[in-house]
Amino acid sequence: MFRKVEINIPLLDAINQILKYVKFLKELFVHKRRKMKGSVVSSLTKNNPTVGISQVLPKKCRDLGIFSVPCTIGDCTFADAMLDLGASINVMPASTYRSLNFGDLEPTGMTIQLANRSIVQPLGVLKDVLI
Repeated sequence: MFRKVEINIPLLDAINQILKYVKFLKELFVHKRRKMKGSVVSSLTKNNPTVGISQVLPKKCRDLGIFSVPCTIGDCTFADAMLDLGASINVMPASTYRSLNFGDLEPTGMTIQLANRSIVQPLGVLKDVLI
């Protein structure tokens, strides 16, 4: 909350100088545990702006797993290709690369840490592949 505060006086002196926020900040820090138990429900409309506190927490949903789609590149069809979630690089298995016959890879010395925290070293880099 205070990570971006940049002032040349001590923080407590600054808070004391802003009198209308002193009570709010004290209440926020002193009663923090009690307030965090519920969730804030906000319904803002033109006719009836209301804000209330609900003690009901949202229901947990199960993990749907990997989202995959069928994909065809040239003559090769892949039944379960994982959907790209906006990664800056895309990693493909060597068997998939060989079946696509894209040519030679550029050697690389990089290592990649995957989402499961395993570390792999790619065989090379293939650039600008239009799909």
